[in-house]
Amino acid sequence: MQKYFPSLQKCPLFHSIPQEDMMVLFQCLGAKVRFYKKCETVLRMGEPARKIGVVLEGEIHIEQ
Repeated sequence: MQKYFPSLQKCPLFHSIPQEDMMVLFQCLGAKVRFYKKCETVLRMGEPARKIGVVLEGEIHIEQ
C-alpha cells in the first residue's frame, strides 16, 4: 500500500496527511488495492455503493 502514497498525496483529499498517518488511516479503513481489466464493470447503476475508490492510474467511464 505504501508504494501508492506518493500518488495518493497528489489528490486534494490526501495531500495534507503525512505518510505515517496514511498507513494508520488505511489500516483502520481496511483499504485494499484492486485492479480492473479494460471494460470491466466496477459498479452497476442501482447497486449500493458500500466503498469509496480512488483511481490511481487509468480512467473510469461513467455510463447511465
